[in-house]
Amino acid sequence: MPMNDLSAYSTPESPAAQVMGAGSESDSPGAGADDVTPFDEPTAAPAGDDEPSSALPASTLPASTRGEGIQDAPLDAPPEEVPTSTSVASEDAIAPTPEPAADAATISSSIPADGALGVSPDVVLLIDFGRAMDPSTLPRVIVSDDLPLAGAVFAWNADNSVVNITLAEPLAVASGNDPAQVKALCYSYRISDGALDVDGNAVLPSDISFCTARRITQTLPAVSDADLSGNFRSDDGYGDGACSRGANAVCVGDSGFAANSAYRGFLTFDSSVLPEPMVLTEAELRIEPTPDAGTPFEDLGELLVEQTRFERIGTAAFRDADLAQLGVMERAPNAGTTLLGDLATLRIDESDRIQLRLRFTDGTDRDGRADHIVTLVNAVSLTVSYDVP
Repeated sequence: MPMNDLSAYSTPESPAAQVMGAGSESDSPGAGADDVTPFDEPTAAPAGDDEPSSALPASTLPASTRGEGIQDAPLDAPPEEVPTSTSVASEDAIAPTPEPAADAATISSSIPADGALGVSPDVVLLIDFGRAMDPSTLPRVIVSDDLPLAGAVFAWNADNSVVNITLAEPLAVASGNDPAQVKALCYSYRISDGALDVDGNAVLPSDISFCTARRITQTLPAVSDADLSGNFRSDDGYGDGACSRGANAVCVGDSGFAANSAYRGFLTFDSSVLPEPMVLTEAELRIEPTPDAGTPFEDLGELLVEQTRFERIGTAAFRDADLAQLGVMERAPNAGTTLLGDLATLRIDESDRIQLRLRFTDGTDRDGRADHIVTLVNAVSLTVSYDVP
């Protein structure tokens, strides 16, 4: 029971009170029941008397009534208040940890929210208490078995109601190639009632848990369709020889005839296999070309990658403005003729297609010789890494 609840300590009617109504000021039958005289100490029954005495032994009476009597006490007087404890600490003793008040501080919101999925490994924790807090009490009462809190930086807003916690290192993420087989890694922390607001009120304890995103990596092949993956020339022709429509190849550079007309290459990838929602984190284009015709990298400059949109390879696809410049293809170190392109700014939309256009900085050098790269469509791949909840 609570220490300050005295209701349970109500004293039952004392033996003295029980017999008070039996006594009278005189033996006169006219004496009223409300006339009470002091209660005299009862005397022991004579030795050998087998009849029980109506008087009570002194030891059964409250100490305040034995041998003293009750002075003018009304019959309906409330029982004497009983102290609840004789060992209550003094005000000078060490105060216990404050109990949460009825209006104790609570977490108004948090980032990540409790139960959040797909959280970035670089997340900065945010806790909004909705009232001014005592910042000195917080770091020691945030407890976690898995978050890197040692060395974390706590930054408060102007009125000390919101704190941002930058963790000492990025959180780990689960990774793999098949979303169905990758289980997310989860984290949790607890704010105990040792955290106080500016008025000294204890915060209500809170537990928050969340899971980081799953990092999935998939490699997409180029679509083998001459209308979607292939090349086109500046003289409005598809190409000749190794660059013809039926060659299932992609040529980029300039041709050796038709006034050194320029080739631009086109690649389409099916993105419908990627889940939704997802956040792209990396993309790399890989090309395994056959030996170059001429010297395209020396004569024509850099090999650029552009994001574009087209219905089919043709004049419009060749001339339309790009959607975005994605990067430059470079020869991979110690990998022969392999070309790699870091496409960090690639955008994936709801069209179910990723479409790229390749061209050299200079379309042609007009030297009358062919300078271009050739790669088979099936020697091209796009590797994407993305985060899912």
